[in-house]
Amino acid sequence: MAFFDWLNGLFGGGQDGQSAGQDSQSAGQDGPLGGPAPSESVGPQGGAVELITCQEASARLFEYLDGELDGISEEEVRGHLEVCQACYPRVEFEKHFLDALRRSQNGGRASENLKERVLRSLAEDTGRD
Repeated sequence: MAFFDWLNGLFGGGQDGQSAGQDSQSAGQDGPLGGPAPSESVGPQGGAVELITCQEASARLFEYLDGELDGISEEEVRGHLEVCQACYPRVEFEKHFLDALRRSQNGGRASENLKERVLRSLAEDTGRD
C-alpha cells in the first residue's frame, strides 16, 4: 500500500470504502512506507519497537545523529523518523547543518587573526584598570 493510500485511509477516504474508524485489521496493516503500521517499528532482531512522538524524537535528535544513543533509544528514534513525514524536513536540515559544521572546523584551533584580536582586547582591558 502506498503512503498516500494509507494516509487517505486514515482520513476516511480509504480504498474499498474503508473509513478512518476501521481498525488496522480491516484497513490493512501497512505503514506509510509499506512497512509496519505507525504504532510500531521493527527492531534489528525483528521485534516490534514502540514508536515515540515527534516531541520525543526531536528531543533526542542530535544524540541520534551523533550516534550517542543506546540500542533501544536509537531504535525508537530511527523507527519514528522512518515513518514520520512531518519530522523529515527538520532531520534533513540538521544532518546538513552538522555536516557543514564538521567541514568548517579547522582542527579545533583558533585562527591567528582571532588570537591576535583576543590578546589585543585583553591588553586594552588590562590597561583600563
